[in-house]
Amino acid sequence: MAVDPTYPLYPALCILSAFFMFLVLTHSFIRQSWNLAVTLLCVGLFLDNLTLGINAIVWRDNTDIKVPVYCDLVSRLQFFMRFLPSMTSLLITRKLYVISKMRDVEPPSRKTKLVNSCVEWGWGFAYPIFMTAVVYTLCQDARFIVDEGFGCAFSASNSWFSIVVILIVPAIPPLISIFFYCPLIIRTVYIQRKGAGDSFLSNGSISRTPYLRILALGCLDAVIILPIAVINLLAFFCTLTAPGTFPGYIGWAANHADFLPVGIAYDSLTDTPWDTFNTYFDNVQAPLLAIAIFALFGLTSSARSAYWSRIGVVTKLLGCKPRVRLPRQSASQTTDSLTFAAPTGEQGVGRNRTRRLTRYSFSNTTFADSEMGKAEELGKTESEFQFTSTPSIQDSKMEPLAV
Repeated sequence: MAVDPTYPLYPALCILSAFFMFLVLTHSFIRQSWNLAVTLLCVGLFLDNLTLGINAIVWRDNTDIKVPVYCDLVSRLQFFMRFLPSMTSLLITRKLYVISKMRDVEPPSRKTKLVNSCVEWGWGFAYPIFMTAVVYTLCQDARFIVDEGFGCAFSASNSWFSIVVILIVPAIPPLISIFFYCPLIIRTVYIQRKGAGDSFLSNGSISRTPYLRILALGCLDAVIILPIAVINLLAFFCTLTAPGTFPGYIGWAANHADFLPVGIAYDSLTDTPWDTFNTYFDNVQAPLLAIAIFALFGLTSSARSAYWSRIGVVTKLLGCKPRVRLPRQSASQTTDSLTFAAPTGEQGVGRNRTRRLTRYSFSNTTFADSEMGKAEELGKTESEFQFTSTPSIQDSKMEPLAV
């Protein structure tokens, strides 16, 4: 019998969240619209949620040390995902910032493209890899741990070095995003919204959805990511005992003296109310973030149309005749000409194994779908609004900003 009273809801939630990320990725693949930060985040959340669901099923009632190679990979994936959401969130907000300050319709120079590519690959992929391959080995005190009911996870020693790396460092990118990038994004959207005020008043069919979505994207760090990081930090300190005994860093030899995998019973994970909160809040962050991303990317009009077309293909393969859906015009299908684009180119954990640092400190997010609806100008033909990297809305060679 499973020790988690919510079983099988938790593994079902994880697998469903992984499926949502799969839908977002396949939709982007079909449309050939990619944004590196969003793609990295979706791939990471897909793998993380899928493995969390598998772990919750396999170790639902035991702490057996099995499939060690799988646990090695999963524990490092979890540590990798400690830093990926925060950095991709910052890169996404940075992209919005770059787009908002663009006034030139000329494509960026080759040097600019190279710089942007290096920044995105360096901070979005190389930085989390470095933290996982190098920094994790400095604070890792066991090969991996197995939490009863939740499966294998990474382990870190009881030291201030581990606390800073695992809980404080991931909170820095959303702070940069909130205090540096977000104010300019909000200001730009406000100015464009104010400039389009007459159109809103004279044409009731024009939707406010694009403005609201851009604001939601720009403020995602403040609304979701940073609060999660703060709650993780507070929850850890509330479960911490005798912090005065924590060393700054216990050293490589002490960390790796006893490096065998360790199992932790469910009773130890839920010993106090704070321990229970810490354990469950730590494990539901990945599926909740995936659902938030799917709400922004996977429920747009273009995505829903793609889902219906795939359902039609499946029903035809099964020998069923799908019902014909007539096109329907609605107020949400037209928006004003929002030019928001840029040129193309682009607890204690460790020896006291009854507690460990929260597994998943998030600080990021994602982007709206590249196709935000249709823009309608007075006396002009309709053109697609795309959240892209060129000010020319009608440019056929547009690089979508979001998946």
